Amino acid sequence: MINLILPVVFHLFAGLLHPFHISVCEIEHDEEDQSLQITSRIFQDDFETALKSTGEKDGFFSNTEKSETNHVLKKFFNEHLRLIIDSSPVTARFIGFEIEENVIWCYLEVEKVDKLSEIQLTYTVLIDTFNDQINLAHIKYHDQVKSLKFQLGQLTGTAAFAN
Repeated sequence: MINLILPVVFHLFAGLLHPFHISVCEIEHDEEDQSLQITSRIFQDDFETALKSTGEKDGFFSNTEKSETNHVLKKFFNEHLRLIIDSSPVTARFIGFEIEENVIWCYLEVEKVDKLSEIQLTYTVLIDTFNDQINLAHIKYHDQVKSLKFQLGQLTGTAAFAN
């Protein structure tokens, strides 16, 4: 049920000044490609505030060349998204991003994941920028979906799956 409500709420506030700070990460196992497909949705103004605090310029997404933006976002996700799959740390490869309304959609992938029993996720996107930041992650493996919530004081979560 939460998987249906959150995207609606996310898009409802995307065009308005949103009264809260939230991001949503979806991780889905692609059995055919044997990979994890990762999508992270972050409000553009919040993302720009976070990037500005690291020295990036105002209006980062509209005033930066795409190749430079990709470089900065790759570094950002290397710092704020960590995965351990079945006791082995893995690195998600940043693929790219797009802007839809006022939301930044970022795409990442972890290759060579043929099966998944447990995933430990550390998802600290914008938590160091906003004290009230909440990050949600939905992990889909076969027909199972697990959801995790991250906030100040709770930066790591684990989801286990039956094979």
